[in-house]
Amino acid sequence: MGVQYSYNKMSAGKMRENLIATYPDRFSIPGETQIKQFINKLSESQKRIVATPGKPKSNRGRKPGNVKTTWHVKLREILERNLKERPRNIYEEFINSYNGKYPKDLPM
Repeated sequence: MGVQYSYNKMSAGKMRENLIATYPDRFSIPGETQIKQFINKLSESQKRIVATPGKPKSNRGRKPGNVKTTWHVKLREILERNLKERPRNIYEEFINSYNGKYPKDLPM
């Protein structure tokens, strides 16, 4: 509510009281610290979106030649190219991209 209208903003304690009043039978209501962490994470992500709309994330000081492609990046690229392909064919293309060897950092 406080995102749309700043006069509706509440403290973490007030939010917790509101949750307890709304859901009196629940035992899983988060504590004030968890609510504060969630609010901070939400505001940071919104600041990032406002600061760099549509821009890719920075390279964080790494040189372009030293960037190592991880297995999940390769897999995502293969999946995006082959959305209607059978899973077995996608798996084979993925393994072939590693010269037929199973990637060491890929969980079994």
